[in-house]
Amino acid sequence: MVLGYLDKRITYPKGMYDSACAYGFAYHPGALAIEVRGSCGADEEWLCQLYGFTFERSCGEDLPENYDKDAAWNEYIDRICGYLKDGVPVITPRGWIAEQKGSEVRSKSGMRGFWWDGLGSKERPDTHFFVITGIDKTEGLFYMNDPIWGWFGKGRDETGPLSGLRKSVERQAPGLRYLTYAFRKSDAPPIPDKMVWQVVRQRIGKKIEGDSKVYDKPQKHYCHYGINGWRSFRKDLEPAQFTRILRLRKERQGYDAVPVLAWQRLRLYHHHFMAKISADYLEEQKRVDDWAWLVDLEVLYRQMCVANEQIIAALSASKDLDTGVAKAMPALRKMQHLVDRVIEHLGTFK
Repeated sequence: MVLGYLDKRITYPKGMYDSACAYGFAYHPGALAIEVRGSCGADEEWLCQLYGFTFERSCGEDLPENYDKDAAWNEYIDRICGYLKDGVPVITPRGWIAEQKGSEVRSKSGMRGFWWDGLGSKERPDTHFFVITGIDKTEGLFYMNDPIWGWFGKGRDETGPLSGLRKSVERQAPGLRYLTYAFRKSDAPPIPDKMVWQVVRQRIGKKIEGDSKVYDKPQKHYCHYGINGWRSFRKDLEPAQFTRILRLRKERQGYDAVPVLAWQRLRLYHHHFMAKISADYLEEQKRVDDWAWLVDLEVLYRQMCVANEQIIAALSASKDLDTGVAKAMPALRKMQHLVDRVIEHLGTFK
């Protein structure tokens, strides 16, 4: 949406598709951990090359342990105000507070966060990127466009207290605390429209092949990318390896099996969402064959979400890990089959 502010031709689905993120996959072998996109901005840098923009990333990640929080907050707000005075909206992360009500988890807005099911309060993701469009220091307010609502026609010109934003920002992980992204128009010319389709498809091919240069650096772990990541994921779904990984993550990190797989579900859903939005653009452009190919991938992601949920249900209903894995065997085999189909499908991209 920020890109669309700079160039009205760039819709949300177009930016999503052109980044090629829907075709990528990063996996930490031996951990049952699908990586989410990091904060390094590889796809953002690519879109800037494509559209003739510049991308500026600023963060307080190098702050010392006992840093001056007042000074860091003031610098963060002044930085944002500087962008806004130039007519540049700012992307930044904040917390996403969840409230537990019985077996359901809801955001403070009341929306059910089904992707949080199975995650305890200490395991839930607490980072959500949104856009700051204005700041009123006198009234102590900030104005925002939140994409979780904006894509559905809501969430524009929402307001919030700066005091609440500060608390939310300060509890972010060091690499995300006081982070801002900003796009500006540059003097560099965009790639000609007639070439965009070709270069984007080349990037898609690199995403599928697993070229690490088109991915963000992993946040914490060594990763396998693209089709190699899928092959590693497939190996880790073998029952003995699957059980071993879950047992080790409990022993070494204190994570129970259900939260590990709940995170996996969240990341599969995220990939499904990126494929769905990107496919919308292909449909708009009447690229029927490419649209059909990506919809097939989207459907496979959705089916993997279902299989993953069935595995979680079996584990949740069991007293010990071995019994749970035995009960989950049909769903685990289904997941293996779906991953095999993804690998086969990726091999058909032309």
